[in-house]
Amino acid sequence: MRTAGIVAEYNPFHKGHKFHIEETRRKTGADCIAVVMSGNFVQRGEPAMFNKWLRAEAAVTGGADIVIELPTVYSCSGAEAFARGAVEILDRLGEVEVISFGAEEDSADLLEEAAEIFAGESTELSECIKQNLSEGYSYAAARSRAVEKICGRRISEVISSPNNILAVEYIKQLKLMNSSIKPLAVARKGSGYYEENPGEGFAGAGRLRDMLKEGYDTEEILKYIPEETHELYRDAHMCFSEDMYSLVAYKLLSESREALAKTDGVVEGLENRALKALPYSVDMESLIQGIKSKRYSRTSIQRMLVRILLGIKSVDMKNFGDCQTSYARVLAFNETGAKFIRQAKNKDNPGIKIITNVNREKPEDPVLRRMMEYDIMASEIYDLICFSRININPDYKMKPYRHEIGK
Repeated sequence: MRTAGIVAEYNPFHKGHKFHIEETRRKTGADCIAVVMSGNFVQRGEPAMFNKWLRAEAAVTGGADIVIELPTVYSCSGAEAFARGAVEILDRLGEVEVISFGAEEDSADLLEEAAEIFAGESTELSECIKQNLSEGYSYAAARSRAVEKICGRRISEVISSPNNILAVEYIKQLKLMNSSIKPLAVARKGSGYYEENPGEGFAGAGRLRDMLKEGYDTEEILKYIPEETHELYRDAHMCFSEDMYSLVAYKLLSESREALAKTDGVVEGLENRALKALPYSVDMESLIQGIKSKRYSRTSIQRMLVRILLGIKSVDMKNFGDCQTSYARVLAFNETGAKFIRQAKNKDNPGIKIITNVNREKPEDPVLRRMMEYDIMASEIYDLICFSRININPDYKMKPYRHEIGK
């Protein structure tokens, strides 16, 4: 069975995502589209607008064949760890031949060139990045300036957009893992992430979240979200970054400075900036504004605060990286996805554990069990943020959604 992989958040799933799945299937001739999707917390350092089970259901309703959860410790990480965690799963499944991603252009040549540079980062490039960091630039800006100086403006421009940054990281990870998976760039269509006036029937996820939050009428929303997907969203509870302020504030108040400093992503005394900003904050926005600086962007601060909330420790992230493996937690599938699961499970030497029930199929490796504990806890915290109670959609009770094609 020819399989193409996609890494996504689907926050929320919209017509642009449906187009990407259809184009991937058309360009590759894939029988199966396997999606690795962020769980209840996403890469921007926010709770997902809708929970992972609903988003996975929307994905298979919209054309994907199987949706696998990207472990929480990677889903709310920076681009490098996010890409590494997702590519690791797709590579170890052993069935995936292509990884398809959205990019600002459909030619992978420049993306490949940029990935080659970062995969074999030279001493000169590393030193230039360090110099820029010492001058107060954020890591993204420091790397972009270094690349422009050493490799030229053309490559620097490639890594200037969020989609291209992730695309380059996917290709880079494929190279570092010596994976047989081939990259496929699908050109984005329509509007930017937060563009005010979406066109061509496509709107960015950020703008769509704003539209749903602001209560736009159904007719307007249906221009950008598939009708079957909108039915799922209609009565679903929505969750937003500001909803987690009280829990984040409590965590900052209750943890010692030493404990905060051991959180992954808390570097260079950022715990002190957070504690200093906390008494003057009244919501997530004011807290973030009080911490961020030229060196640390809004998104990096949001990710840090989520990782503080979830208690993700630096030592655990090191152990996860050293482990060099993962697990594949299935969230949703259709008939084709069921066949994919059977084939993957029936291999003589499976490269990764397929999990459809966390009670019966927890990983045996203690490091991977620790990784899954973060997923289970993240779901409980997500429910607490959304509903002020736990056990709404607990991981140990929920079963993967099975979509019957044609229904």
